[in-house]
Amino acid sequence: AKPRTDAARDITRRAIKRGEIAPTVPSSTIVDLLVGAMFTHWDMTPEAGRRRLRQTFPAYAESLVDIILAGVAVTSGWAVLESPADNATT
Repeated sequence: AKPRTDAARDITRRAIKRGEIAPTVPSSTIVDLLVGAMFTHWDMTPEAGRRRLRQTFPAYAESLVDIILAGVAVTSGWAVLESPADNATT
């Protein structure tokens, strides 16, 4: 699994260099979002539904990529990740 993870991180780093993903977003976080969601989806699917899931999983993975990229995309300037503490008023 490590070579795949390294490859995925390299892909996201290249997208950051091209300006497609905000530079404030760690490449490992993008990979974690994708792999974590896919693993959870697979793990939570009852055994009886796994046959169908095998057929629909590629489309599910594509939709995850679209959603994640929309969330980390550079729209104007570049995105900034904020913690809840940054938004708190004193």
